[in-house]
Amino acid sequence: MTTSCCRGTKRFYKELTKLKKSYPNVLDDLKSEFKDISFIDLFNRNYRLQDAGNQRLIKHRVVNSHNQSGKSGGFRVYYIANLPEEKVTFLTIYPKSNKHGKENLDKSALRKIINEYKAENNSKSFLTLDFEEI
Repeated sequence: MTTSCCRGTKRFYKELTKLKKSYPNVLDDLKSEFKDISFIDLFNRNYRLQDAGNQRLIKHRVVNSHNQSGKSGGFRVYYIANLPEEKVTFLTIYPKSNKHGKENLDKSALRKIINEYKAENNSKSFLTLDFEEI
């Protein structure tokens, strides 16, 4: 993916920074999962939570190379793919196991994250995610 099509919310960057302390390979894991994938492939991923036609909320599992347990012990990433803008906005990331692990976000947590996305989208305050520099 090109640099111009990836961005993250403040929540995503805060969680990513926190995860780097316990999982030093998390950036490499994200890079290997998303770097060479086209926008349209990300837009068409199978596990869609919401599909509004031109925008899709997608939940995706990323392998955690730190614990060697595959995707089941990896990270969960939620992102919105916006077709007209050809932009992917990463909303949140968390491990699926260990001390910081969670299974799934409940509806109220997901609604809160989406509202944060909308507020940042309105103020154009997303941060660029550059896989070349990771």
